[in-house]
Amino acid sequence: FPSHDTQELNEAITYMNSVADPLSFQDTRPDEYRFNIGGASGKFFYLKDQTILKVPYSNLKIEPIWGGPHGRKLERVIITDTKGVKYYFGYDNIYEETKTHNLEAPSIQRMRTSWFLTKIVTPLGNEIRFNYAAKTVKAVNGYEEWERVFYEIFPGCTDWSGLPSPPECQMPQNQLMGEKYSTIEYDTYFLSSIQVIVAGAEYLNVDLSYENRPDISGDNRLKNLS
Repeated sequence: FPSHDTQELNEAITYMNSVADPLSFQDTRPDEYRFNIGGASGKFFYLKDQTILKVPYSNLKIEPIWGGPHGRKLERVIITDTKGVKYYFGYDNIYEETKTHNLEAPSIQRMRTSWFLTKIVTPLGNEIRFNYAAKTVKAVNGYEEWERVFYEIFPGCTDWSGLPSPPECQMPQNQLMGEKYSTIEYDTYFLSSIQVIVAGAEYLNVDLSYENRPDISGDNRLKNLS
């Protein structure tokens, strides 16, 4: 444990009990956010107090913009490199959302999985803007089986101050098994044009055109630049 402080010990015990509870669905690992900008790459995650931790540590400045009903949903991100260049991700609602459809029961799980780079701004105020068009891509996730076992403690077999009991003190009480077929939809975007803005005026514009891929994904592949 981190210390002998009673409050920290109780918090640790509560957390471990929550992890051991099969009905708690306790998330034991924070989400990781990976990036690759201008020759620098890495990942970051945030703690419960929304403190950002970078891996590996660097002098990059990461500014999350929070939203949602409780102010804990990551909406957009600005990353500033050591030269003062700013990279804007997820602005204008340009992000990818993944939807998993359970075909056995009518349920949909939604998760935001990517934030697209929308512009780069130099310290002099010049910009590179990335424009996108919407696209939905579907894929079959396949067949899955799952199993969940619930345990109870043997009579007379106590645990350690509320900590999860050792395996020899546990016996299976109930077992649930199931199967499902699912599909995944990616509500995503593809790059349609790139603009270079110098001193407030358009200096260069590049348009990208696409054609359908020949496989079953329904996605695009690049055809021409103009």
